[in-house]
Amino acid sequence: MVLCTISIIRAQEKNKEYSQIAAFEAKEDGIIIHTSKGNITCRLYHKEAPVSAGFFIELAKGGFYNGLTFYRIVPKYVVEAGDPDGRDFRIAAEIGQSHQRGALAWLRLPNYQNPEKLSSGSQFYITLENLSNLDQEYSVFGQITDGMDILDLLEEGDVIKNMEVFSLDEN
Repeated sequence: MVLCTISIIRAQEKNKEYSQIAAFEAKEDGIIIHTSKGNITCRLYHKEAPVSAGFFIELAKGGFYNGLTFYRIVPKYVVEAGDPDGRDFRIAAEIGQSHQRGALAWLRLPNYQNPEKLSSGSQFYITLENLSNLDQEYSVFGQITDGMDILDLLEEGDVIKNMEVFSLDEN
């Protein structure tokens, strides 16, 4: 098990005050995204991107993504999901992993608005091709290990039914 500290800055909806989310134990290895087209399995990068992987797990466990849609698809580029209005909280950048086909990463505002490259809340994308031009710009925190055929079938408006968190080592 890996103990990691989460230092995610999050705005409170009404008063826009910022607070920190405390530490938690990151023991889950991945997530299965159950979609209206089938399942997509992701391995998460706890060692390389502990804050991002941990935050994604917490959102998934809490049912945050249940019922949300894949709201934007750019053919041969990316599939985007999450709350498209969820820009009120940010996650510290964890840059360094490559954008191979099937990379799971956080969306963010452009550099001129966000030079720290903080990720934008709950919004994530999955790459449909190798996109090395995005390397060193966005926080990649996982990789699709099964279900790329399902990812290729997704259309705007398809639904995330729910997400299932799993661990490979039950010891």
